[in-house]
Amino acid sequence: MTDFSITFARSARKELKALDEPFVSRIFPKIEILTKKPRPKGSVKLKRS
Repeated sequence: MTDFSITFARSARKELKALDEPFVSRIFPKIEILTKKPRPKGSVKLKRS
């Protein structure tokens, strides 16, 4: 299976840099999991309203 890559927009990178290190340390492993399994069980496709 091919791994996916995640690219952050410049504005997202700026916001991530402003977050506290303990919080970033908790969310980055979860983001990295998405490179292996981008549609985990229970995920719902977002729709425009």
